[in-house]
Amino acid sequence: MRRYLYWLTVALLVAIVVVASPMFLDLISRVIAIDWGLVGQVGETYGGASAVLAALAFVAIAISLMLQASQLRSARVQVVRNIHRDLLRMAMENPSLYRPVIGAAGHATDDDVRQHFYAVLWMNYMRLAFEERVVLESPLRKEMLRGMFTSQSGRDWWEQARGDWYEGTRDSRAERKFYEIVDSEYRRALTLEPSGLSWQERPERRISPVSARSRRKWWVAAVPIAAAAVVLLTPKAGRRLFRRDQSESRPLVG
Repeated sequence: MRRYLYWLTVALLVAIVVVASPMFLDLISRVIAIDWGLVGQVGETYGGASAVLAALAFVAIAISLMLQASQLRSARVQVVRNIHRDLLRMAMENPSLYRPVIGAAGHATDDDVRQHFYAVLWMNYMRLAFEERVVLESPLRKEMLRGMFTSQSGRDWWEQARGDWYEGTRDSRAERKFYEIVDSEYRRALTLEPSGLSWQERPERRISPVSARSRRKWWVAAVPIAAAAVVLLTPKAGRRLFRRDQSESRPLVG
């Protein structure tokens, strides 16, 4: 309450000063000889500059209001996304309990439900990282999307959700670009491998052509080394056996 009274008092004082300013100027002219006509002419020369400054100030205020509105909308969208994320995590922790609410198919297992919701979280993370330029297009394609669309689970989820994601790209150029990247990688995966792998069938570690060639080089080098070791050790082993046979067949003296 005291704060409001303080600002109200300040506003009243400013209004009084503005209303009484002509009287103050008249008192000043009586004390000091001032040619107000000349002062007025000098003031008129700044009329154009003041108009330009006023226009720039108006534009700055408009831009500031637009930025505040955009930030407010972004904050609201972020709140909705956080609530959505928390709800998905709850459903992932106990799919059987929330199955009737989320509308999961009857044949879907708990792992299927968890994979579905994790795909939602993963895609939302990729979208946010791409919009904020934390992840660029090349890493997004090679390191994130291609691995996701290798599996049939990722393909089934995008086939089901791509329509909704497309509807959400009308108001944002960044979201439209993200959708185009995701959908192009999805169609690329279908072209290369029409049938994807399930999560159980996916290999834990794929051997690249470089590592395969290095393994072949290792075997090529190991075979001659093993053969040379056999050649060198075989005569020594034969001489030891021959000496042992001679010592056993020699008659004892005494």
